[in-house]
Amino acid sequence: MTVPTLKCSNSGILLVEDDGPSRALLARRLRRAGFEVREAVDGPSALDRLAAHPVAAVLLDIGLPGMNGVEVLKRIRTMHSASVLPVIMVTAFDQQDWLTEALEAGANDYVTKPIDFNILHARLCAQLAHGDLHNELLRFKERLELILHGSNDGIWEWDLRTDQITHSPRWNELLGRAPAESVDSSVAWMQRIHPAELAQVRAQIEHFTQSRTQQTFRSEYRIARHDGRYLWVLTRGAAQRDEQGNCVRCAGTHTEISALRYNNRYTGLPNQQRLADELTYQLGIARLSEDSNRVGAILLRLRGNEYAIDSSTGEHRAIYALGERLRATLPGCTLVGSGERPGHLILIVRARHDADFIELAQQALDIIRATDSTPSGQPPFQANAGLAVYCWQDAPAADVILTTARLAAREAYTREQDSYMFDTQLEQLTRRRQQLSGELAQAIAADAIAAWFQPIVTATGDLAGFETLARWWRPDGTPVSPGEFIPLVESNGLMPRMTAHLLEQALTRLATWIASGTVGAQTYIAINFPPSLVNSLQLHVQLRDAVRRRGLNPENLCVEVTESNAVTNFADTQTCLQELGNAGFHLALDDFGTGYASLNTLHRLPFDTLKIDQSFVGTMEQQADVRKLIHSIIAIGRALGLKLVAEGVETEAQAAMLRAAGVDRLQGYFIARPMSGATMTDWLNTRTSTRRHFA
Repeated sequence: MTVPTLKCSNSGILLVEDDGPSRALLARRLRRAGFEVREAVDGPSALDRLAAHPVAAVLLDIGLPGMNGVEVLKRIRTMHSASVLPVIMVTAFDQQDWLTEALEAGANDYVTKPIDFNILHARLCAQLAHGDLHNELLRFKERLELILHGSNDGIWEWDLRTDQITHSPRWNELLGRAPAESVDSSVAWMQRIHPAELAQVRAQIEHFTQSRTQQTFRSEYRIARHDGRYLWVLTRGAAQRDEQGNCVRCAGTHTEISALRYNNRYTGLPNQQRLADELTYQLGIARLSEDSNRVGAILLRLRGNEYAIDSSTGEHRAIYALGERLRATLPGCTLVGSGERPGHLILIVRARHDADFIELAQQALDIIRATDSTPSGQPPFQANAGLAVYCWQDAPAADVILTTARLAAREAYTREQDSYMFDTQLEQLTRRRQQLSGELAQAIAADAIAAWFQPIVTATGDLAGFETLARWWRPDGTPVSPGEFIPLVESNGLMPRMTAHLLEQALTRLATWIASGTVGAQTYIAINFPPSLVNSLQLHVQLRDAVRRRGLNPENLCVEVTESNAVTNFADTQTCLQELGNAGFHLALDDFGTGYASLNTLHRLPFDTLKIDQSFVGTMEQQADVRKLIHSIIAIGRALGLKLVAEGVETEAQAAMLRAAGVDRLQGYFIARPMSGATMTDWLNTRTSTRRHFA
């Protein structure tokens, strides 16, 4: 019978046989069959040759002199497993007692003397094929592990019958665990998941395992590392089901996605969720150690210019660079990231004393002010800092700490201070603001926020019109200052609604006064309009309908716009104001000199009235420079053909100086305080009946 040659790239055989003729004959037949054969006459020489020249298999005679075949086999197995290097024992019939020991020591197979070469060849080829398959599986596993390691993935396998979950070393590496900790249960897995996602993940897994048709699984969640910090993972898997459709095994991958879920997409810095998790972690560390350290947040409220943001890429590179600089420079700062707004930088801090937080905040502000200037020559940012500092015993949840830091930063900005630490006073103020914010919508709907009126008179003392002002009385009769509730109206997005209600009240009151002859037909009502309304291209139509329904004309309404609002969305504002001017409405630029409008802006917008801000009027008696500034504003108004109204006139001397300077109209406490509609009616009637001038 012809023995086929073995077509194998690695067919080296080590033949260990002490009998010379038998070894020569077997070696010759193996070489004829296509094997490369190395020979050894005893155990030590066999081990030496094996160390010097790796082979694919070993034919080992049991009855060697000195070190017998079983002892040689045991030495081989200390270096090579049975799946890597197959060993076939060659034994005579009188050596059968040794065969059992050889098989227990790791022999793969055996043949007996005299050797039937066909049987030997078949068994040798079977062992080599098995070895090739094993090596291929090893190479596949190595490639798979390399790919998964490169893709940052860990592998998991879950046997539902035993509730045993096996994880790959890469997963343990991601979690910061020892490689030996590779076996879990579903309970241990669930215990690591963040409470915010736990119910969702449980429901997804339950649906996946109980469904008879769903083959794949996908879930994103946070899972705790060994040190207690969280990372975001995407877990995917597939199911193996029995004939009844029951899930008996599932396996898949864990992919870390923290870079996607924990980073702010605009700045590239850690986002608010990452900051909150870091706060929670630091509070937990303080609680476990029961130390006296403070834990908290410093929120830096940045105000920048167009150079701070690279609009071509959509990335706030300057903010990112600043955040990285703060993280690398400030001691005690465990994390720097972005708040809900890109202009909010948040520092998570653990320090010993409140004073350490204050010092750290000042260092951060100094770093911001020292940042390289923009092309305009100015630092890219100005900033205020809000501090929220707590002991672990009385610390609220992390999101509450971040909110209080934001409120403190806003308070610092309002007070024009570098920094402000959240305290009991601000906490009470915040609660009041929240309470008032909850009442605002109903107060507007019920006209509890009412239109009040302050007269505007000509330089000769004749009545020209009224400015409409908002006043609020709560159900218990207590008033709320406009300085307190107007910012809340704006922040809650209720300014358009409140303006519409005030407009209705004011126009109705003016129509009544004109119809009764209390005021002249040319008297006007002035009301300040928010940006969202002066950007509307339909505003002129809405206002024209509003005045006509009450028998009034467009000349009876003056639309006031503040400087800062006038330059917001300039193109739409310009179109809207032009439509209003063409329709006959008066247009006034309010608070001139305090905002951002340039002379070019003033020239391009169709205002007919310029209002001088009360901050100038209030100091004009004492400061010559302010008087010069007012004269300059008047000159600008005259050059552009505008009427001039001075706000905040409180003394006779101010009124006289403004008249002499050429101001057309006056408004302020010197003329009259703001009044309700009914009180204003009485005031008007008194002056009309006594034929007294209004100023």
